[in-house]
Amino acid sequence: MKSVYKLFAITAILCLLGGLLLGLVAGTQFLFPEVLVDVIPFQSVRPLHVSLGIWWIFLGASSAVYFFIDALVDDSEVPINKEWVNSASCRRLALAHYALWVLSGFGIAYCYLNGIFGGKEYLNYPPPLSIPLAVGWICFACNLVKSVGGLKSAWPAFMWMWFTSCAVFLVAFAEAHLWTLPWFGGNIVRDVTVQWKSYGSLVAAWNMLLYGTATCLMYFLNRDPKMLRGRMVFTLYFLGLVNSLFNWGHHTYTVPTIHWVREISYFVSMLELYILWRIIATWSRGWDTCKSLRCFKSYRFLMAVDVWVVLNLILAIALSVPAINVFAHGTHIIVAHSMGTTVGINSMILLAALHYMVQDKVPAFASSDCRIFKTAFYLLNIALLVFWCALIGAGIEKALILSADPYQSYRLVLLAIRPYIMTVVGAGIVLLVCFFSILIPLLLKFIIPANSTQTAGGAWGEQSEPSAVNAV
Repeated sequence: MKSVYKLFAITAILCLLGGLLLGLVAGTQFLFPEVLVDVIPFQSVRPLHVSLGIWWIFLGASSAVYFFIDALVDDSEVPINKEWVNSASCRRLALAHYALWVLSGFGIAYCYLNGIFGGKEYLNYPPPLSIPLAVGWICFACNLVKSVGGLKSAWPAFMWMWFTSCAVFLVAFAEAHLWTLPWFGGNIVRDVTVQWKSYGSLVAAWNMLLYGTATCLMYFLNRDPKMLRGRMVFTLYFLGLVNSLFNWGHHTYTVPTIHWVREISYFVSMLELYILWRIIATWSRGWDTCKSLRCFKSYRFLMAVDVWVVLNLILAIALSVPAINVFAHGTHIIVAHSMGTTVGINSMILLAALHYMVQDKVPAFASSDCRIFKTAFYLLNIALLVFWCALIGAGIEKALILSADPYQSYRLVLLAIRPYIMTVVGAGIVLLVCFFSILIPLLLKFIIPANSTQTAGGAWGEQSEPSAVNAV
């Protein structure tokens, strides 16, 4: 799999950069509908923005999995099929995975840009374009299975997370297309229920992929054995598995379904976030005695994840209250919840992993690189917090107006929330600048590495372990 992970990483970063630009365009068009309407209308901008964000998550996580599998070849604690990982067949499967996803991605983007729609929300492209995505994911799953080589020894928790993520994705992705069958598509209750059930499971699938990546990264950073088979990480795995079955419940408050499913889904979702926070917080305390380790960019992004998990946990608990949930749906509060998890949690995990993958360790805060990174990093999180709060404010304002008068003019609602959306766009510009400041150097290091021998060990070359001792 030599260099294949770089293809995924480069493409993932480009997807994020494109998604950020389109997000800014979408926010501007929300305020000024005539902006770029002849070039790319809002109905094309929004689904393309969302799709690029999803591709960033899946391609970035796939890159991290391929990288870590290869880096674990010589680790005696983790069972890896060294022959398979170093084989041409392994590389071909990984390249097939990449090619199929990129091919489908270009097809989906072409359809959106030309106004060709044919699916449901978030997957609103012609269904045949899903076939390459599914086949590519099967290649990924097969590669993962062959890389481990069976149950010859105890797998670490992150392996179980990655395997389960592969299985859940395939099942949920199939469910997301059941609307094409008349028995599902012809019944509104059945259609909406299955649609949101599948989407909830897809979110759970990428959550488990990312949680596995985060715990694997924490293991690599200081070789803490608790990150392999500790009770807490396996608790997170089992909660993620249960969440993949019930995650959809909180999307269906307005659909006549069984009430206890919603209650279980929220309880498990909240507990899952809490356990993730506990794992990162407990792991980080082991580094407190060595402040120089905080210069690691990966460490800083993991600490940002810690904060954003807490913030989104608070918002998610509030949304679990039915009286709040019924007013929040259809408002920007849901967008805030989505953006907080996608950027604050998921993207921060991926940025931590990608920075580790290029072995980008800053030796001291005094260096110019460190100062630039610190400025961009802190501004990024501050801007994201302003962005997040402004979306919540817009959602509350809209909910209050519509609860007082459900038939209020949509134009008046837009005028009322306009100051909040202007704040969102302003914070979005800062976010864009900060992300570009962080991502462009990262992208260049994947394309043109500063030192071709500075790779990840195992099949990537010789290098000492990035452990606490070696870092100091």
